[in-house]
Order: sequence, then C-alpha cells, then structure tokens
Amino acid sequence: MIDGSAFFSRYIEAIESAESYIFVETYIFCDDKTGRKIQQALIRKAREGVEVAVIFDAFGSLSLPDEFIEELISAGVRVHEFRPIRWTTRVSMLNRRNHRKILLVDGLLGFVGGMNLADNYAALEDGGDGWRDTAVAVQGPALAQLESLFRTMWNKCSHIPLRSVPLSSKEYAHGHKVSFIANYGRIDRAEIHRAYIQAINGAKDSVRIATAYFTPDRRLLKALRTAAKRGVSVEIITAGATDLEVILHASRGLYGNLLRHGVKVYEYHERVLHAKTAVVDGQWSTVGSANLNHRTWILDQEVNATILGSEFGQQMEHQFSLDREASRPITRQLWRKRPVWRRITEWFFGLFRRLI
Repeated sequence: MIDGSAFFSRYIEAIESAESYIFVETYIFCDDKTGRKIQQALIRKAREGVEVAVIFDAFGSLSLPDEFIEELISAGVRVHEFRPIRWTTRVSMLNRRNHRKILLVDGLLGFVGGMNLADNYAALEDGGDGWRDTAVAVQGPALAQLESLFRTMWNKCSHIPLRSVPLSSKEYAHGHKVSFIANYGRIDRAEIHRAYIQAINGAKDSVRIATAYFTPDRRLLKALRTAAKRGVSVEIITAGATDLEVILHASRGLYGNLLRHGVKVYEYHERVLHAKTAVVDGQWSTVGSANLNHRTWILDQEVNATILGSEFGQQMEHQFSLDREASRPITRQLWRKRPVWRRITEWFFGLFRRLI
C-alpha cells in the first residue's frame, strides 16, 4: 500500500470487516480528520460487540486530547497509553517509545508499515499532507507472530486483560514466506538490525533502501560499503524533504564515506519521505516502522514485515525506481562543492548521531 490514498481506505475497510477483535498499535494518533475517521470506525465496531484494543504512544500522541480518548473508552474500546509522561518519569524510561504501527483484525488480516493515524499521511485530495510512505497487508499463518507481539505488549502494559482468544489463519499454497521482526525488551532489541546486516552481507546483485531517517551505526555502514566493494549495486534514498531537519544534517555527514566506496545516494525532495523499506536481490524485502537510526536499534519498539519472493520483490523494485526518479542524485563531484557552512552543520549534528 503506497501512501495514504491506498492505505487509509483499506485500513477502515479492514476495521469494518471485523467480527471478533481489532488490535491497533500506533506511535501517533491525532485528533484530526484522519484520526477522527478511524476513531469513529473503532467506536462503531466496539458498540457492535467487537473487542477493540488500542495502544498509542504517550510522546508521539502528546497532543491527543483527553476527550478523544474518553470517547473511545465510553464506547467500550480498551485503550492503553504507552509510558505516560509524568514529572516523576525517569529520563531513561521517557526515552523508550513505542514506534510500531500495527492493525490486526480477527487474526485474518494484519497491517504494518510507516504510517501513523494522522493527516500528515493522508492524500492531498483527502485534505492530508501527502507524505510518501509504505505499508503492507498480510494474510495467513504468519499473523500469529504479529498477534503474539501485540498481545505480549498489551499484557505487559495494561491491567485490563483481553477477552478474545487468538484465531488461526488459513495457509496460502502460492503465498510468500512472511515473518515479522520486532525490537522489544532487552533480549531481542537488535533483531531488526541483525536482519538488515544478514540480508546486506548475503546480497549478490542489489541492495535498495528507502528510509526517512538514515543515521546507521558502524556495522551497518560497513556492511553497505563492503557490499558495494564486491560489486553489489547499493542504492539508498533518504529524505531530502523531512519533518526532522536535525536528522537530515546528521545523515548528510555520512554521504562522503559511502560515495567513496561506490554506494549511490539519493535525496527525495518531492514530498516528505517517511517510508522504511528495503529490497535485496529482488528477493528479500522488508516494510515496517523501523528507520535506519540508533533510536530504532537501541530504544524504540518497532515491527517490520519481511517477505521472501520475487513477485513481491519486483513490486518493491518498481516502487524504488519510481522514488529514485523523483529524487536528486548525490554525486561525489557535487558533494565536494558543498559550502563550508553545510560541512560545519553536518559535523555538529553528527556529534549527536547516536542520540537520534
């Protein structure tokens, strides 16, 4: 599902199809046109007797008014605010956020991706800001993994038990191999990071990454450089138009090193880029909430779908080509000519790369 025009219509359709339960997990839930549409759809299903459970992040949804939440609760929706912000909250706990974006309906249909429930992600024709983002819809037995992730999170965070029991999904003989990888707790914090490293290290032909925030650690940078050195076509699209200028400056400080080793870098300026996707050799793909930055690896709760198969891989390759055509290539010659003030800005914000 490319952008909000494809995503939100299917999101609401999925909610309306529910018969047993609906689970929503999101970083940002906004009291705007898009957020209200989804809120009202959830309320309607709760009043029909469907179990509706919502987890939203306290920091990401900081502007969400109490009235919005109370309307959900009054209709029977079970709501949990992830790590509420209080004066007494420790900084270490305050900094650990839930960045996941999950919708799960009846154990039969699941969504993961980069889109929050807000107008920023809705299409321009729907009154939104039209941010460039990607999500994926999944059916089949792999959803048991996604449901387990949600239920585990709910049981850890909420004192209100879920009343529904997991429903099984049928297998698809000609489907793709799908799994969900997540950052959670302390033990499996690096699962998404490991998956990227493994895929890049095993690449034979191509690595194509589109990411909103690109401030990777040394291991991932080394994997990208090494892949390019052995002849793999390594291409990265980062956000030239962004909602966080600080990260843009920090990521630009890495371009020179990558360009010297043959990695191709592009900046997407057409709209705000918020997608988090990758495709390797046209066979291994990932779509989800995880950016390539230190917060993702160390602090935040994330979830990505990984998909094996050339059919889906071709779709990912095609979308990457469209995004690349809408992006500005960063060449070594162009990069050497950038002004001194930009070099200083990149150096300064690069000092905080591990914090963002």
